[in-house]
Amino acid sequence: MRWSSMQLQWLALFALVTSACSATVDDVSDDVAVVQQALGGFTEIVNFGTTGEVLDIGPTYTVFARWDGCDVIDVVMTTTGAALQVPALPGCANVLIGSSQAGVFVADRSSRAIYMLGLNPTRWIAVVNTTGSIVYSVKDDSTNLYWHDGSQVRRIYLPTLAASPGTKPATDLLAVDGAPGESTVFSSSHTGNGTFYLDNSWWFAGSPMITSYGQTTEPYAKSFSTDPTHLYWVSLSGNAIRRKLRSREAPITNIKSSSTETFFVPVSTGSALYWVDKRTSNGATFLRRRNLSNGNQTAVSFPFAPPNFMRILADGLYFPNYDATAGWSLYRTQR
Repeated sequence: MRWSSMQLQWLALFALVTSACSATVDDVSDDVAVVQQALGGFTEIVNFGTTGEVLDIGPTYTVFARWDGCDVIDVVMTTTGAALQVPALPGCANVLIGSSQAGVFVADRSSRAIYMLGLNPTRWIAVVNTTGSIVYSVKDDSTNLYWHDGSQVRRIYLPTLAASPGTKPATDLLAVDGAPGESTVFSSSHTGNGTFYLDNSWWFAGSPMITSYGQTTEPYAKSFSTDPTHLYWVSLSGNAIRRKLRSREAPITNIKSSSTETFFVPVSTGSALYWVDKRTSNGATFLRRRNLSNGNQTAVSFPFAPPNFMRILADGLYFPNYDATAGWSLYRTQR
């Protein structure tokens, strides 16, 4: 059988694509060659200015605190950057942290309160007074607000703003996921003997039901994330991405480890895992994607400092970046 010149060209193209898609994990040149078909360019959604901090990136809203003596909160639509007309927080705010996964919440260190952004009309609503406790982290879903006061996780039922009578001892509040009103709360606890426990809990009749998911000698709090079947985080040294099946008995494994790279912000869709890594030898930084079913991996050069967090939305990956000249911006790249 003889092949026409057109058929030979198609065969050559097919061989080139097949070869590219089998790029090795640590071969940067191969990875970057593949990525143009998989990961797109980087788009600046909005610039917030030089002073402040991106508190959270949510599916609808992104929250930014401007450090202007008394902190001012900016809220924008995540995918477009369109700004909401947001009133000032009560008093002279010193914002500590925020969450915007379902609503918009900020913790004000000055007044020791957590505020929720109400809409129609736009206003700040005091959700809870935290007098006597500093808020270390806040996580929300469409039904509940969870916050960590340094020693335990507390819960607020948002429809009535009623505090749950039950609290859960914890060292860190790591993540909240699941169906509205039935969320699973992941946290870690430390017994003081050098062992950290990974706990998952849910509230039943006002009291937290706690199940231990395992233990380790290092904290779980570094870049912790979830997908429908697994939990991910970065090792304390930064040289490995840990993974654990959402099961009590499942072991902790390394999905990626290296003595020459530092890993950041692993996030998963359930079918693909994304992360940023930085080479210790020359500082080269890459955004990578691994297909979780077959292990195929692609990468693209990441022209920013590794971000503190990254969010997966339907149209791409979103992350904050700070530039010494331009300040803070919200960016998106294709998945």
